[in-house]
Amino acid sequence: MNTIIELISDIKNPNEVIQAVKIFEKQNQKLTSITLIGPEKLMATIKDEKTVKTFFSNDEDKSLEIAFSHINDKDTNFIFFSDYTKVISEAIKNKVPFINASKTIFAIDKFSLPEMGQFVYFVNTLNTNKETKTTFKEINMLSQNYLTKHSKGKTKTFKFLTTFENDEKIEELTSVFKEDKAYLGLITPTDLVNPECDYILSKSEINATFFDGFKFAFTVSDALYKKETSLNFLTKIGNSLTKSARKTIDLRFDKKTRSYGTVLIGFKSPFILTSKDAKLNSVLAALNTSKY
Repeated sequence: MNTIIELISDIKNPNEVIQAVKIFEKQNQKLTSITLIGPEKLMATIKDEKTVKTFFSNDEDKSLEIAFSHINDKDTNFIFFSDYTKVISEAIKNKVPFINASKTIFAIDKFSLPEMGQFVYFVNTLNTNKETKTTFKEINMLSQNYLTKHSKGKTKTFKFLTTFENDEKIEELTSVFKEDKAYLGLITPTDLVNPECDYILSKSEINATFFDGFKFAFTVSDALYKKETSLNFLTKIGNSLTKSARKTIDLRFDKKTRSYGTVLIGFKSPFILTSKDAKLNSVLAALNTSKY
């Protein structure tokens, strides 16, 4: 297996990214080779590794073109730091084959909260498709194929995310799943703590609103935490007593929806997307996601 990794010049934590690649390479020497594509300045400490092949390019479009030139190679997976819109645009430009005639493109994110008994996958249409019954049926079929394949053949159950418990428009949209035994009905954001299913389907704006709200909550929390340095002595003592609890929460919460790597599905091969501000553990998680 060959793991193709496309880097971009404005990666926020380049040293951690390269360190993650080194760790992954050592852990998987018998399973995969590594191909790095991107600016030479990012590869200073890895370009001489005998087991790592490098292609130097400061141009993002050119880097993607080089990556896509490997699309027909046997046993190859792909990691991209470029934004998904750029990846999709350049894949089409470089005539990367679609997985099916409908040319449906969507993404799967792994998501978890401390209170959850398990993680859950969010299937995101990315607003790249017409959100019709036919489209969702197609997305669901491809999601089942991908997730079931990587869970030793166990059929995955799913629900459809809605902001209202009784939503006639969503009910009409999901009527296509009525005969599907894997479909377990609607779910609202307040029920996501205990989803009791394997993955969640939703319209793009509902999916985006949920994740934006989640990010906003952490932004506010972090901002308040920073202000604690200006609080009075007694308050600081109280904060110190809860410091370990907060640290536990910080470690267990998935603050970034891409921390496990976003799986972009629609082209011949699944593409794993990670963000330009990803740190060591996030990059490692994305690399490990790419193996499946």
